[in-house]
Amino acid sequence: MAAIIVQRDICDHQGTLIAAAGRRVNPLEHLPLTADLIFIDGRDEDQMAYALSYPPPAKIILTAGNPSHLMQTHQRQLFYDQKGVLTTRFGLTAVPTVITQQGKSLLISEILLSRSKDHE
Repeated sequence: MAAIIVQRDICDHQGTLIAAAGRRVNPLEHLPLTADLIFIDGRDEDQMAYALSYPPPAKIILTAGNPSHLMQTHQRQLFYDQKGVLTTRFGLTAVPTVITQQGKSLLISEILLSRSKDHE
């Protein structure tokens, strides 16, 4: 997701053209990612612990779990991926996944957590 194709002309409030239809635009050239994004299943304690190891401003985004309960328990702001909009947009297929900015591109890393016990 380094670039998007503008679907229709985009103009400001005075009608000045900002981006013409068909133009390829990389949003990261204009607005950097200000924090790492950590996607996790909040019901998995190992994933929760992994995500909490990242200090703010990293943003923890839940794909499942109870955000209110987890925020109260961990005293940390959490976000919820409503209807999977972000996971779909970024093409994520597994969690935990960390998204960081590398230059003008996004680096999407699936994380394999070692398990201390066998999960069957």
